[in-house]
Amino acid sequence: MYWGDFMENVAYKSSYFETLYETMWPKIYNFIYFKIQNIEEAQELTQDVFHKIYKQLLVSSIDESKMQAYIYATARNIVNDLWRKKYRNPKIVYLDEIAEMEERTERLPSEDIIIIKESLNKLSKDEKEILVLRIVEGYSINETSKMLNKPEGTVKSNQYRALQKLKKILEKCNYFSN
Repeated sequence: MYWGDFMENVAYKSSYFETLYETMWPKIYNFIYFKIQNIEEAQELTQDVFHKIYKQLLVSSIDESKMQAYIYATARNIVNDLWRKKYRNPKIVYLDEIAEMEERTERLPSEDIIIIKESLNKLSKDEKEILVLRIVEGYSINETSKMLNKPEGTVKSNQYRALQKLKKILEKCNYFSN
């Protein structure tokens, strides 16, 4: 490969990465933030995800049709690495972040948000992840399937079971009683 071809390839990949960064950064940030519940850490980890993606793009090519799944897999791996390093699960609830979440959840009272978040934390990591992607973030079954590298049927059945489990948890704490 000649130097000019190399530089043209780098310029194309940089332009592609820029577009990717602009469109995917908010989605990846929300994905990570929901898992770790810390604004600063989520921003830092999101930057780490895109740093890794950029480095990978420079040394090899990634199929553009699989790029979104690749980015989410990288984000999931970075979060898992963080949890392993800190030996903890993301069960911390910050009051200022509840206020931010309240704005995004149709003005639910703070008590409701706390009950729902605590109930979600009683689900397994996989159940919580599917509900967040499908219901909170609004991804389709197909998109969720690609992000989690699971068949669509598995995503559907896991979502159904997770919703049933969440409903039982909320019923036990009398969430639905008036």
